[in-house]
Amino acid sequence: GNTPGVLAVHPKLPVENLKELIQLAKDKPNTLTYASPGNGTFQHLLAEMFKGETGINIRHIPYKGSAPALADAAGGHVDMVFDVMPSAAPLIESGRLRGLAVSTAKRSDILPDLPSMAESGVDNIDASSWWGVVAPAGTPVGIVNKISDELMRIAGKSEVRDDLMKIGAMPMSMRADDFSAFLRSESARWAEVIKNNDIKIE
Repeated sequence: GNTPGVLAVHPKLPVENLKELIQLAKDKPNTLTYASPGNGTFQHLLAEMFKGETGINIRHIPYKGSAPALADAAGGHVDMVFDVMPSAAPLIESGRLRGLAVSTAKRSDILPDLPSMAESGVDNIDASSWWGVVAPAGTPVGIVNKISDELMRIAGKSEVRDDLMKIGAMPMSMRADDFSAFLRSESARWAEVIKNNDIKIE
């Protein structure tokens, strides 16, 4: 399955949309702060990709997990937070955070009023956090394909889709070969972000 990243700000930050946030960040370089669940997480890499695409300079405040990052963003200790839909949606729905955009090309059914970053003028971002199932290297192809077929059958069930939707995720069915190609593509894509921004796990 996969789920979009979400950019949300503290309600007192004087911005109503992504365009206003980008302008504020350009007016006050290296002043605004953003929280993530930690160095090297999807949310951190997404934020750095966003910085690269918009040319803004915002300071990273890494936390040890989503819960403290979101709590400090909601408490106004940092200006904004990058997280994923299942974690961020409850705080946005309650008004403790103001959602500005999702990182996928399409809006999410969970928070359909949130525009995509592309809709908001940041054209080159279409990224999601995803989960998959892998087997040990050397597992016979026949076994891999059998498990793959069964997982695709399960993912196609309406109750599975409904359960994923409840947490802000969508099923992402791929056969084994397609998933391998997807892994290679994602590895290359994020490796470029890591290299360009000199990201290190501390």
